[in-house]
Amino acid sequence: MSRQLGTTTDYLLTGQHPALREQGPDAAIFSVVATGSTIAGLLVAVMLWYEKQSAIATAIGLLVMVMGCVIYAIGMTVGEPASRPRARRRFWAVNLWLLPFIPLSLLYNVLLGGFVTAPYPVPVSPLAGYVLFWVVYLGGCGMLEWRLLHGAKGRQK
Repeated sequence: MSRQLGTTTDYLLTGQHPALREQGPDAAIFSVVATGSTIAGLLVAVMLWYEKQSAIATAIGLLVMVMGCVIYAIGMTVGEPASRPRARRRFWAVNLWLLPFIPLSLLYNVLLGGFVTAPYPVPVSPLAGYVLFWVVYLGGCGMLEWRLLHGAKGRQK
C-alpha cells in the first residue's frame, strides 16, 4: 500500500512524516566564489603593481588568492558530499593555472631580476630565462591539467 501511495509505512501507521535529512549547500557555489577570488587576486596584484610598483601590491593580491583557497576549503567541508567531486574538478581545472602564477613569477623575478617583486615575470636579458619561465609554467600546468583530466576519466570507468 505504501508503494502505491508513494509514502512510507511509518506515515501510514502513525500519520507523521519522517524527518527530512538536512542538506548542506552545493559545494559548486564555493568553488565558483573561490575561483572568482583567485582571478580577482591576480588582477588586483597586477593593477596595484602597475600603479605602485611595491611588494605590498603583490602581497595584497596573494592575500586575496589565499582567501579564495580558504573559501574553497570551507566549501569542501560544509558542502553537500554529492556535489564535492564536481566542484573539486571545476575548481582545479581553472585554479591550477592561476594559483602558481604569482609565486613562480616571484621566484623568477628574484632569481633573474634581482629582487623585483612584480606579480608577473619581468623580461630580463638574456631572454633565455624568460622563455624558460614560460616553458616551466605552461609545461607544468599543462601536465597537471592532463593529469587532472586523465585521473577523472580513470575514476569514471
